[in-house]
Amino acid sequence: MELIDQDGQSIGLGDFVFPASGGWQTWTTSSKEVDMDAGLYTLRVTVTEAPFNLNWYEFEYEEEVEEPGFTSFKTVLAYPNPVQTGEVTVAFSVFFPQTLTLSIYDALGRPVYGKTYEDVTSIEEKISLQGLAAGVYEVFVHREDGTINTGRFLKPLR
Repeated sequence: MELIDQDGQSIGLGDFVFPASGGWQTWTTSSKEVDMDAGLYTLRVTVTEAPFNLNWYEFEYEEEVEEPGFTSFKTVLAYPNPVQTGEVTVAFSVFFPQTLTLSIYDALGRPVYGKTYEDVTSIEEKISLQGLAAGVYEVFVHREDGTINTGRFLKPLR
């Protein structure tokens, strides 16, 4: 496993050995503690031996994690993800002031939130999820030039 930082640099997290579970739909839980510097990363898992079937992974933090703010010009950030409370923060930034329209859709493609921001270089909006069902939500930012940037977040069952 490795993390890829915003500059494309790889930060190795080490090798993980997962015991055989005995079947494709027989699952075991494995865990490993790693130390990570604060920041935005892409997680890369490289499977070196087949067969392999990954059901899910989870991150747990031992101490309070500060909200990361926003620094991405391609991805719409939604945090915390999965949502820990009844609200999610959506953030996005661009180089030059322009009109940005934020839209959120549920897993069935129904719009659940929308707002337009005039002449801005960034959005950082806390959005209440009160009354919304558990599930995956798609977030879109429509830019003035027609470009659409996306993100997503999970509202888990609680």
